[in-house]
Amino acid sequence: MSSCRRCCLVASSSRTRLLAKFAALRQRLQHHVIAGLLIKVECADGLPAAELRKNPVRHVHHLGRELGPVGVRKPILPQAEPTEEFASAEHGPFTGYSNTFAFPDPREASGANVRAALRKIIERDGPLTRASVCRLYVEGCPHVQRAGRVVRQSLNRALGAMLRSGNIVKVNELGDRSSDGQVVRVAGTPKVRERPAGGRDLLEIPFSELSLVLARIETTAGAGGDDDEHLLRRLLDRYGYTRLTQVRRRYLDRVLQLHRSRGEKSTPGVEFHKD
Repeated sequence: MSSCRRCCLVASSSRTRLLAKFAALRQRLQHHVIAGLLIKVECADGLPAAELRKNPVRHVHHLGRELGPVGVRKPILPQAEPTEEFASAEHGPFTGYSNTFAFPDPREASGANVRAALRKIIERDGPLTRASVCRLYVEGCPHVQRAGRVVRQSLNRALGAMLRSGNIVKVNELGDRSSDGQVVRVAGTPKVRERPAGGRDLLEIPFSELSLVLARIETTAGAGGDDDEHLLRRLLDRYGYTRLTQVRRRYLDRVLQLHRSRGEKSTPGVEFHKD
């Protein structure tokens, strides 16, 4: 076989393999689009999707790994379960955020500017969890689409500086180190604020607020009390939720257990503010 023909066969084989990879990639993208997942392609070296289209050979392997197997949606980050109540709220806590707030890009802006934006969120909607702070920052920032790892790290550094300076206070309400259990508020403000659900999912309502409402429900239940199922349903009704999903039930079971183990009471000694 001549060297020229051998080179042609090798080139043809390489082209066939590349086309097969693109076909598999296209199938994965179709599955993700059909499933309703909005995909923002960010390559390993930080290049956007436009660069992928200009130089596909360089980035196809990385993109394939990021999407995962066909038909499987790779989660971007844990979020509260979306609900019809959560999506339709127009008033109350966690509402009104949009790009018009013009929060600076936390990856590039000065620490002072990022801290000023974070304080605005905490003053407006605190007490709230650290996870909620990140979500609301993204909603008010026109420069980022999601709270990716780099964004979260930048926001956590700014929050840490605010904690060290005494501008904000953090309470580990769930007794773990999760961002869902760490509740922050501006120093000198009430520890608990009972509010309507607003734009919050049930999982974003701090334990201290839910515990306060639980104590009141138990007080009005009478000497006989309610069983756990009835208590949880009444708690859902208080905030206008209709569905007790498995995720919500797990969270409320934990809240109820902590509420009873800590002996939370609705008493005049509790620092409390009701909007």
